[in-house]
Amino acid sequence: MKAYLTLLSVFLLSSQANAAILNSWTDEATFLSANAGLSMESFEQTNSGNLPLVAGDITVSTDNVQFGTFNGTNTNSSFGVTDGNQNIVVGLNDGESIFFDFANGIDVFGINIWGFGTQNGNPLLTFFDNNGNSQSVLAGTVNTDEQAFFGVILDSLFTKVQFQYTGANGDGIYFDEAYYGTVNTSAVPIPAAAFLFAPALLGFMGLRRKAKNLTA
Repeated sequence: MKAYLTLLSVFLLSSQANAAILNSWTDEATFLSANAGLSMESFEQTNSGNLPLVAGDITVSTDNVQFGTFNGTNTNSSFGVTDGNQNIVVGLNDGESIFFDFANGIDVFGINIWGFGTQNGNPLLTFFDNNGNSQSVLAGTVNTDEQAFFGVILDSLFTKVQFQYTGANGDGIYFDEAYYGTVNTSAVPIPAAAFLFAPALLGFMGLRRKAKNLTA
């Protein structure tokens, strides 16, 4: 039987970058009140029977090899449609994943999920930046076959989210209302931060050289 995502553990499994999770949410309304100005993709304008597919600024893909056309959009309101008339559906077996790639770096992401995880599994969520650095966390799982919400904010920008399924028996997992954006002003990419700092550094070096010449 399935179990759904109810909370995000801040237990870090791996970190090649210095990214850190600042907060996580399991309630959509609380998440939205804490993060104003986000974009939202409800997959209403997406017409595809298979993954990968593009919806606005998001590309959705999977590494599964078995479920065929059970990947793409779904219009069955009984399963996870939380906005409009359709959502994203993917079938996963143990170790397989669905990926959400973003056109630009974000630091906030939230999404409604139906049936993610298993009672005997530990779903793994991984965030990737533009350089391929990653940060992974475990997600808690309880109950069976119900809708849940997952939201998170990191202290640095990321461009991909991976949801990895764990459990012996795969089934349909449904995603709708993907919220995303940049609301944490400290989440500045290193190249951009270095670029902004460079003029000040050069100016400081020039002042030191001028002072040295005056005292020579």
